[in-house]
Amino acid sequence: VAHHQAQHRVSQKFQPLIGVQPVIGNGSMGEGGFDVARDFIVRHMEPWIEQYASTEHQENYKSALQQYAQKNLSGTPMYELLDEKGPDHSKCFEIRVVIGARAFTSAWGAAKKQAEQRAAQRALEELGLMETTAPGIPSP
Repeated sequence: VAHHQAQHRVSQKFQPLIGVQPVIGNGSMGEGGFDVARDFIVRHMEPWIEQYASTEHQENYKSALQQYAQKNLSGTPMYELLDEKGPDHSKCFEIRVVIGARAFTSAWGAAKKQAEQRAAQRALEELGLMETTAPGIPSP
């Protein structure tokens, strides 16, 4: 299931690039263009898809934090919205994690879920469960 979901996400990201393959091939999806696009994907993207699928569970920081907190801190992470900025169609959100009486460093994101994931990542870093990443540089 995780592999299929990873393939779907990667395909969404590369759809514009793949769309030009039939033109590069023989110019028609009905005349082998699909095969050209599929061959391109398999040849160039399969290693990335496999890597993403094998590490996807490691990037769900909220789930990892919840499991750790419930097992080791006898609490459940709560996500507090601290701030939001920008027009309605393009807001950014600042969220922090609180477990019991402990509040962790907040994080910003273009969506609430993204900010929650980043805040959970920061909490995991502050708990010493992950290496700290430099601001603006995604963790591997």
